[in-house]
Amino acid sequence: MAVSNPVAFKPFAVTFWTTIAYVALLVPLLIVHETVPPPPSNPTLYSGLNLTKSWLDLTVLSRDYHPFNSRKNDEIHDWLLLELNDIKKRNGANDSSLVVFADNTSNITTANIVFGASSSTGTYFEGTNVIVYIRGKDDPQGAWWEDGTVTSDKVIGKGGVLMNAHYDSVSSGYGATDDGMGCVTLIALVDYFSRPENRPQRGIVALFNNNEEDGLWGAQAFINSPLLPFCHTFLNLEGAGAGGRANLFRTTDAEVTNAYRGTKNPFGTVISSDAFGLGAIKSNTDYIVFDGIFGLRGLDMAFYRPRARYHTDQDDAKHASRASLWHMLSTSLHTMQSLSGDTGETFIGDRPDGDRKKAWNGRGNDGVWFDIFGQTFAVFELRTLFAWSLTLLIASPLILLGLTYILVRNDKYYFFSARRSAYEGSDLDPVMLGGRKGLFRFPFALGVAGALVVGSAYLITKINPMIIYSSEYTV
Repeated sequence: MAVSNPVAFKPFAVTFWTTIAYVALLVPLLIVHETVPPPPSNPTLYSGLNLTKSWLDLTVLSRDYHPFNSRKNDEIHDWLLLELNDIKKRNGANDSSLVVFADNTSNITTANIVFGASSSTGTYFEGTNVIVYIRGKDDPQGAWWEDGTVTSDKVIGKGGVLMNAHYDSVSSGYGATDDGMGCVTLIALVDYFSRPENRPQRGIVALFNNNEEDGLWGAQAFINSPLLPFCHTFLNLEGAGAGGRANLFRTTDAEVTNAYRGTKNPFGTVISSDAFGLGAIKSNTDYIVFDGIFGLRGLDMAFYRPRARYHTDQDDAKHASRASLWHMLSTSLHTMQSLSGDTGETFIGDRPDGDRKKAWNGRGNDGVWFDIFGQTFAVFELRTLFAWSLTLLIASPLILLGLTYILVRNDKYYFFSARRSAYEGSDLDPVMLGGRKGLFRFPFALGVAGALVVGSAYLITKINPMIIYSSEYTV
C-alpha cells in the first residue's frame, strides 16, 4: 500500500501547510487587535499611580457632553484645577517643584485669506488651558519663566518634555476616550512625577488644552506660554475610537520612538504614520501643532477602536474599559520616564533647517517601527532598512545565479523543462513536468488576483464606503 508524503510538493500538501501557516499568523494578530491586556489586580502597582482613582476621574470627565465654551466645559476646567492643586498639597510639593497655571490670557488671531474671493475671514481665540510644570533635577532654579520676556527662540533647560491632552469633547459625545482617558492619564502622571521618589531628571510640562475639537486651538494658544521654549520633546494623548489598545499613531523620528520601546504591551506600526503623511487619514491631532509649528520631536498615541463609536454618545465610560485605560497609562508612564530620563544630547542641538523660531532639539532620523504580536517592539532607522533592502536586492540575484549554475552542472535544472526521462538515456515513460506552463500561469494568476482586489475595492467605494468603520474584516 502506497504511503502519501505529507510534505510532498503536491496541491493538497502545499494548500494544507500554507493554510496552517496563515492561520498561525492570523489568529495571534486577531487576538492582539481585538483584545486588550488585562489591568493588574493591584490598582496601585506603581507608587503614585492608582488605576481606581483614574477610573473614577474618567467617570467625572465623561459625565456630560462638554464642548468648548459650554458651561459643563467650564466645570471641567475648574475641576482640573482643584484636582491638580490637591495633588500638590497631597505630595507636599512646594511652589518651586510643582507649579499649576490657569492660562486665561493666551490668545490667537488668524486670518483665512481665500485667493480670488471677495472677502476673507479671521478668527480670534482666547485660551483657557491648564498647565502644570514639574521641575526636574537638571532644570534651572527659580521662576525662570518669569525672567523677562520669553521669546520663541530662547532655549531654556536641557530638554524638557511636554505631555498633552485636550479636555473638551465634541457636542455629540461624552468624550471618555476622546480625550478623557488622555486627561486622566496626565493627572495620574502629574501625581506620579511630583512625588519626591519619582522626581524626573529633566522637567515635565503637562498641558490640558481646551478646544482641540474645533481646530486644534488650545495647542496653538500654547505658543504664547513662557513654558514652550523649555520643551524639546512631547507625548500627545488622543482618542480616535472608543476603546481597545492605545495605538502608537505616529512619531517624528527613530530616536524619540526609542522612548516607547520597552513598554510591556506595545502596539503600533509605522504604516499608520505613513498613512498620515500621505494624507490617507484626513483627521488630525495636536501632534501637527507641536511638530509642524513648534518643531518639537515626539509621539502621538491614541485609541482607534471601535471606530464606529468615535464622536458619538457611545464614547462614554460604559463602553470604555479599565483595561484600555491601563494600557494608555502604563505605556505613557514608560515613555515619559524614558524621555525625561534622557540625560544626553539626543534632543539638544542645532535644528537641521536652522529655524530659530522652532525648538533647538537636534537632528532626528527617519525611523521604521512596529510591534511584534503585541509583545515586543522593533525600531530602527530608515537608512538601516535601506541598507538591508539594497543588500538583499544585490545578494538575492547573485545567490540565484549561483544555485542555477550548480543545478546546471549537476544536470538538475528542470525549471523550464516540459518533461524529463525517468532514467538517464531512456525516453520511455518520461515524467511530465509542465515547466513551461509556469511562464503563463504566474502572470495569469497575478492578473486575476489583482483584478479581484481592485474590483472589490471599487464595489466598496460605490456600495458601502463606510463599512471600514464598522466591519473592517469584511474589507
